[in-house]
Amino acid sequence: AIDASQSMAAADVAPSRLARAAQKVRDLIARRANARTALVVYAGSAHVVLPLTNDPGLIVPFLDALSPDLMPVAGKNPSAALALAREITKGESVESAILFSSLPMPPPPRRSHPASTSWH
Repeated sequence: AIDASQSMAAADVAPSRLARAAQKVRDLIARRANARTALVVYAGSAHVVLPLTNDPGLIVPFLDALSPDLMPVAGKNPSAALALAREITKGESVESAILFSSLPMPPPPRRSHPASTSWH
């Protein structure tokens, strides 16, 4: 899941955080020959840009087109992205990995009892 919020347009990493994240994803899928891959993006809402596919070439034009301006809801909602990614991978016959490309993830919510804290 790629963070496509406005903060990812920052140029503290050239050319931008979002462009760098997209490049890292391109590099990763190039190393995962024939692995099923999907593309989920999020800001204040999460969206499947491309469902699971065995063709990594299909993802590249979508990565190139990512922009915070395309996101319909401002903000950051990684929980929605995680839920969506889990939903699209739940029927897979092999274990799935979900990669997040974002600024540091927010800490999990504090609970009254430390042992009951979990991040789903």
